[in-house]
Amino acid sequence: MERSRFTPVPVCKGLRSRPTIPTIAISTACSSIKEGTVLIRYPRNRADARWEIPEGVKRIPKYSFSGAPNLVEIAFPESLVSFETTDLSRYPLEKIVVAPSNPKFFDRDGVLFDKSGALLRYPRGKKEARYEIPNDVESIASLAFARVETEDLAIPTSVKKIDDNAFFGAAVRRLEIPDSVETIGDQAFYRCPNLVDVKIGANVKRIGVAALMDCPDLERVALPDGLETIDRQAFAKTPALKSIELPEKLSNIDATAFDHSAAVLRATRDSYPHRWAENAGRAFDVLETSNRQ
Repeated sequence: MERSRFTPVPVCKGLRSRPTIPTIAISTACSSIKEGTVLIRYPRNRADARWEIPEGVKRIPKYSFSGAPNLVEIAFPESLVSFETTDLSRYPLEKIVVAPSNPKFFDRDGVLFDKSGALLRYPRGKKEARYEIPNDVESIASLAFARVETEDLAIPTSVKKIDDNAFFGAAVRRLEIPDSVETIGDQAFYRCPNLVDVKIGANVKRIGVAALMDCPDLERVALPDGLETIDRQAFAKTPALKSIELPEKLSNIDATAFDHSAAVLRATRDSYPHRWAENAGRAFDVLETSNRQ
């Protein structure tokens, strides 16, 4: 019988309480919970390009893949129902496949989704000039597009929520966020090195903490008329942003919202943004009538 070249990572089964893990090689460390099996750590620097998670594993917690630089493809078993790891965005993973009978997750062309309508992970190493998010996706999960190299991404009108860190470090150049989106999480577009132009949809009320912080090429941002809050450091460290027009209904701007940004703020006379800019000593242009569309 031919021996498989994909050796499963050891897992512990049948333990009724959390074991005390002694000082041993981390590649063999494993734990079990009452409902089933938890994979603790993928063996560091394993040479395999493809790995099948063993059937019976139900949960993959955070930091399980902190040493997987050679991993190109990962396969989810039917048993897996919880995927929490944040590590995969560090490595050039190209494809995620899911057992067709899995009750929680599925894949499309190597991209991971869950059956509640969330896009969970677009592999960092997937090479596409353009990616159109499927029009049945309702939310973009945390780190879903973290550090991806695709520069052209299209968000459909089915999406209602963009989670924290969803596009962290992504190479995307332009984004048009549709009116269907109601929530943009903290650090949603943090450290996007190539991002130049962002248009934010009409139903977003808050720009989250550091949402567009440290985007060095950001030149243009279109904010919706109904925007109410710009949270702390939302536009901090954006040296290419020369000006930004603020809506009249805006009622809360954090003191650090434009830290280390020379952007000239533009809004109508005697509006809250005008008064805030004067009190903060920010450069400001008064608009006698709004140019917003």
